[in-house]
Amino acid sequence: MPEIRTREEFLKVMDENRLWGGWQLALEDGSISGVESYQEQKDTAEAYKECFPKAAEEIMRENEQVKNG
Repeated sequence: MPEIRTREEFLKVMDENRLWGGWQLALEDGSISGVESYQEQKDTAEAYKECFPKAAEEIMRENEQVKNG
């Protein structure tokens, strides 16, 4: 996991994670890359939620919506 110092860096990493492996489509078709990408996104948001609470909460909420369809 990269070192993240600013909210902008956090959001950039989150966007890169979203794009990695086309995670939304991968989640829909149930491929492992989607599951791994979702977990990476969730782990990064969890790790930085104290530093960037609002941004992390938005990312986590969005992840759950995508995961739950």
